[in-house]
Amino acid sequence: MTKTFVLIGVALTALAGCSSTSDEPSTRERFLKDWRAVDADAFVNDDAALGYLKNYCQSLAVGTPATPDEIDRVVASYCTTDLAIELGVTTLPPVGDGIDEDAFRAEAIERFQIGVPESDGSAIDAVAFARTLCAGDVTDMIATLGDDFAGSFQELALSTFCPDKLP
Repeated sequence: MTKTFVLIGVALTALAGCSSTSDEPSTRERFLKDWRAVDADAFVNDDAALGYLKNYCQSLAVGTPATPDEIDRVVASYCTTDLAIELGVTTLPPVGDGIDEDAFRAEAIERFQIGVPESDGSAIDAVAFARTLCAGDVTDMIATLGDDFAGSFQELALSTFCPDKLP
């Protein structure tokens, strides 16, 4: 199966010229070689493969994939490398001290069914998902939810992980 991406507004081609100064292949070169060794037809070009790496690594921060294939395993192995950082893979905001993550996960499942595994085995991690909300536009989030914000998962997440962002 071919995984293709339309990368709108992302100029990954500017990054294509980056290479190592030693005889060792760069992380970028190793990644491109590794995915081609698994399935040379998996992506339409190098930029699509690099875009997939960025998106896949970002998604791993908030959940687990249903059934990763061989390409996904190769991609995941590069999520903590300098290449991922170069492509803009970001880390989640740090968790505050004293937060009982297990209790938060239990409440998220009980009240909102967030974290319940899907039929394909994939699941979102309620803590990681909640932490990503702290990086979003809270004003827009509250406006979008309107009266539904009170008592929502978003309110629980923000009040738990970044209460300073609440109005």
